[in-house]
Amino acid sequence: IESPLSYQAGLQYRTLSIKDSVAETTENQVRFSAAVQVPLRDIPLRARFEARLGTVTALSARNISLIEIALESSRYFLDDFFASASIHGYTAKGMEGQSIGRLYPQVSLGYHIAAHHTAVMSYQPRVEYSSLREQVDLNPYLSTLAVLRHPDAGTDLSGTLESQWIEPLATKMTLRYQSIGDYPLYADSSGKGMWTLAYAGRTKVLSFEIEAVANLTPNDYFAGALVFTDARNSMIAGRVPSIPIVQGSALYRLTLPAGIVVSPRMGYVNERRLHVEGNHKVAGYFFTGLTLEYQGLTRWTLFGDVKNLLDKRYEVWGGY
Repeated sequence: IESPLSYQAGLQYRTLSIKDSVAETTENQVRFSAAVQVPLRDIPLRARFEARLGTVTALSARNISLIEIALESSRYFLDDFFASASIHGYTAKGMEGQSIGRLYPQVSLGYHIAAHHTAVMSYQPRVEYSSLREQVDLNPYLSTLAVLRHPDAGTDLSGTLESQWIEPLATKMTLRYQSIGDYPLYADSSGKGMWTLAYAGRTKVLSFEIEAVANLTPNDYFAGALVFTDARNSMIAGRVPSIPIVQGSALYRLTLPAGIVVSPRMGYVNERRLHVEGNHKVAGYFFTGLTLEYQGLTRWTLFGDVKNLLDKRYEVWGGY
């Protein structure tokens, strides 16, 4: 039966256990999503539902959740101008009695300035889900008793300029401002190098990012990014700890005969203060890596990844 509607649905289950000298914590998380696209004249609409439900069990079981309902339009084009809009409803529950109910509009406006340049302005407030797994991925030295609350970005405004200078070289520059409630601040009150998460005031983040991609030949390309960030919280002095002022990365990818791909990479993170309860700093550092791939098999790709290729020793957290 032919139908003008397009459906999508997904279901995911994830579990994680971590243990330290205080307790063992297990997180079970279920994520369900569904979407339907409805044609409406020249502007198709997309209705979307997503629910993320988690249980974090340490000394006791604690439930966290985020439910989002959204109605989104695709881009509408009028000569050199284009636009899209959506409306998002959120209901979320975090630890320590956090309860959020929000209705946020999102808008994106763009204009093709010339044949090779496009400017985009976006306003995209949102509520983000915070899970134990995601926090551990950011930094593995997490106390099993860390409190999880969902960041509420009531303001997220950005401006982007995309440029295709010559055929192989493209750049993207983005200036972004965010004002976030319940942004996680790292704390280490025990001084043992295991951090917990603290929440206070509002965190305002101003960032500027430059990205570049160069397709040098059909077999190789270069990509790089440089980010400058100024993050401040209304309840603490100075900048937000753990967020570097400058960080950058670069990648070169070369495809050799016989399906062999070589991808060296490097990055830099500058000096930063670690947490809100002290002045301990870690020095800036460079890091390197290398990925090798073999794509000569019909349905398989073999790869190996080397981190810290030059075997440098540097501190990423207090004592580690």
